[in-house]
Amino acid sequence: MIKLFLCDDNRLHLEHTAKYISSLPISSSLEMQTFSAPQELLARIRAGDVPDVAILDIEMPKIEGIPLAEQINQSCPQCKIIFLTGFTQYAYDAYYAEHIWYILKTDMEKYLPAALEKAVSSLELSRPEPFIVIQQQRTLRRLPLKEILYLERVTYRTRIKTVDSELFVRAAPGELLGELPHDSFIRSHQSFWVNSAKINSLIGKNFLLVDGSTVPISRTYRSSAAREFAETRAATFDTFSRI
Repeated sequence: MIKLFLCDDNRLHLEHTAKYISSLPISSSLEMQTFSAPQELLARIRAGDVPDVAILDIEMPKIEGIPLAEQINQSCPQCKIIFLTGFTQYAYDAYYAEHIWYILKTDMEKYLPAALEKAVSSLELSRPEPFIVIQQQRTLRRLPLKEILYLERVTYRTRIKTVDSELFVRAAPGELLGELPHDSFIRSHQSFWVNSAKINSLIGKNFLLVDGSTVPISRTYRSSAAREFAETRAATFDTFSRI
């Protein structure tokens, strides 16, 4: 989910904008939080809750929208900022802060959907390629997920089967995958974790992978593996349907 922070000191405008965003198709990808004071938004960021997109009013008490955006630029450089204001005179000043769109509230329905689509696309382009960190002897190495087919726990080691080779490390699969999104790998067996992006299909009691190999699905994990596979396919379909 994409975390969206919406800040406007006018509660009627805040509620109206939030309701409008919730009506858009893209809202299914958004986790929206609303703030009527810039200080509340900054406090949330200081607490570790970092936005991916921020929609900011400009004329607000104590901290106006442009200085607020500059602070967000420093604290959350990946955050995409959209100014949504009732005033035209700040259009040039807005360039003191990194932002992707400046929209008048009277034009919200005309331009905000496109601005949100641009923000989401920019996030996807700027996201680093996911990877796991493995240690072999005394060397740490980043292994991109796109190279991994599956992990297999073999006694006290983990076998990492890649597209063109295999590696053995001491770390357990849970340790290797701990920082990744939960849907990156599907557990299909007591000993197997499969890269969901490398699954071609589910056939009987096996996952058929893109290279033609298969990974077993045990009775214990059959229901959960099938459900998670269906969910990843639905998410992929939804992504392509919006392109």
